[in-house]
Amino acid sequence: MSMAVFCIATNEFQAETIIIDLKGAGFADNDISVLFPDKTGTQDFGHEQHTKAPGNILISVHADDSQQAIRVKNIFSEAGAQDIAMTSEAEVPAKRFGERLQETRSLI
Repeated sequence: MSMAVFCIATNEFQAETIIIDLKGAGFADNDISVLFPDKTGTQDFGHEQHTKAPGNILISVHADDSQQAIRVKNIFSEAGAQDIAMTSEAEVPAKRFGERLQETRSLI
């Protein structure tokens, strides 16, 4: 079962280290997502500048199975990442319908 593993890197150096380690462990660019804080235009959303976690970086990795998810968690832990969590990924309905269509030539 596919899983997503998440963490918070507290600075860009830590995030870069994690990404390098993930790639070294064989994870593809398409399996790794990084969300940096956008510090421009935050006043448009009423965002207060003094948040508890300024500059934190969210990293998410797609893992094909639980063994890969454990490898990702270990990489996150070794790098000192915070708030490490994982969850199963929902199957995309269109993919299910496409597979059903190929198998039965019918969506019913």
